[in-house]
Amino acid sequence: MATALQAANWRGATVNGREIEVAGTNELRRVLSLADFVVLTLPLTEETRSLIAGEELRALKKTAFLVNVSTGKL
Repeated sequence: MATALQAANWRGATVNGREIEVAGTNELRRVLSLADFVVLTLPLTEETRSLIAGEELRALKKTAFLVNVSTGKL
Protein backbone atom coordinates (compact mmCIF):
# COMPACT_ATOMS: atom_id res chain seq x y z
CA MET A 1 0.00 0.00 0.00
CA ALA A 2 1.48 3.36 -1.01
CA THR A 3 1.62 6.15 1.52
CA ALA A 4 0.22 9.47 0.37
CA LEU A 5 0.95 12.86 1.81
CA GLN A 6 -2.06 15.08 1.75
CA ALA A 7 -1.54 18.75 2.42
CA ALA A 8 -5.30 19.29 2.62
CA ASN A 9 -8.51 17.31 2.92
CA TRP A 10 -9.98 18.70 -0.28
CA ARG A 11 -8.91 20.00 -3.68
CA GLY A 12 -9.67 23.41 -5.11
CA ALA A 13 -10.10 25.12 -1.75
CA THR A 14 -8.26 28.37 -1.17
CA VAL A 15 -6.76 30.12 1.83
CA ASN A 16 -5.93 33.81 1.47
CA GLY A 17 -6.45 33.47 -2.26
CA ARG A 18 -3.96 30.58 -2.63
CA GLU A 19 -5.11 27.11 -3.67
CA ILE A 20 -4.50 24.38 -1.10
CA GLU A 21 -1.95 21.90 -2.42
CA VAL A 22 -1.95 18.11 -2.40
CA ALA A 23 1.63 16.79 -2.55
CA GLY A 24 3.31 13.39 -2.83
CA THR A 25 5.62 11.85 -0.23
CA ASN A 26 8.61 12.73 -2.43
CA GLU A 27 7.88 16.36 -1.50
CA LEU A 28 7.62 15.78 2.26
CA ARG A 29 10.51 18.03 3.35
CA ARG A 30 9.40 20.87 1.08
CA VAL A 31 5.83 20.71 2.41
CA LEU A 32 7.06 20.46 6.01
CA SER A 33 9.13 23.61 5.54
CA LEU A 34 5.95 25.51 4.57
CA ALA A 35 3.58 24.10 7.21
CA ASP A 36 2.43 25.86 10.35
CA PHE A 37 0.76 22.67 11.62
CA VAL A 38 1.52 19.03 10.80
CA VAL A 39 -0.88 16.34 12.03
CA LEU A 40 0.19 12.71 11.62
CA THR A 41 -2.71 10.23 11.43
CA LEU A 42 -0.99 7.21 9.91
CA PRO A 43 -0.76 3.56 10.89
CA LEU A 44 2.70 2.25 11.72
CA THR A 45 3.88 0.26 8.68
CA GLU A 46 7.24 -0.38 7.03
CA GLU A 47 6.51 2.61 4.76
CA THR A 48 5.66 4.99 7.60
CA ARG A 49 8.29 3.86 10.13
CA SER A 50 10.68 6.80 10.70
CA LEU A 51 8.72 8.95 8.26
CA ILE A 52 9.47 11.91 10.52
CA ALA A 53 13.12 11.75 11.59
CA GLY A 54 15.92 14.27 12.08
CA GLU A 55 15.97 15.72 8.56
CA GLU A 56 12.21 16.16 8.55
CA LEU A 57 12.17 17.77 12.00
CA ARG A 58 14.89 20.19 10.89
CA ALA A 59 12.79 21.07 7.82
CA LEU A 60 9.95 22.33 10.02
CA LYS A 61 9.65 26.01 10.80
CA LYS A 62 10.79 26.81 14.33
CA THR A 63 7.23 28.00 15.01
CA ALA A 64 5.47 24.93 13.52
CA PHE A 65 3.41 22.48 15.58
CA LEU A 66 3.78 18.72 15.07
CA VAL A 67 0.92 16.56 16.39
CA ASN A 68 1.23 12.76 16.24
CA VAL A 69 -2.06 10.96 16.82
CA SER A 70 -0.83 7.87 14.99
CA THR A 71 -0.69 4.36 16.39
CA GLY A 72 3.10 4.25 16.60
CA LYS A 73 6.42 5.99 16.16
CA LEU A 74 6.53 7.69 12.80
